[in-house]
Amino acid sequence: MTYRIVHEEPRVDYTRIAPPLRELVRRSLSREPGERPTATELRAALADAVGPAATSVGAAGVGAAVGT
Repeated sequence: MTYRIVHEEPRVDYTRIAPPLRELVRRSLSREPGERPTATELRAALADAVGPAATSVGAAGVGAAVGT
C-alpha cells in the first residue's frame, strides 16, 4: 500500500465524480504541492459547486442539510 501511495497515481474513476468537481479532485490529488489548491481555493470551489444553499448552513446544520 505504501509503495502504491509513493510511486503510483491515485486510482480514481473520475466519471463517478460530478463534473463541476472533477478538476478540483484532480488538482487536490496532485503529487506536486504547487498544483494542489490552497484551503481558500478549495473552500471557494466547493462553495461554487454546491451553490448558495450549502454556504448558508452552519456546521451544526450540515446533517439536516444532507438529510441525515
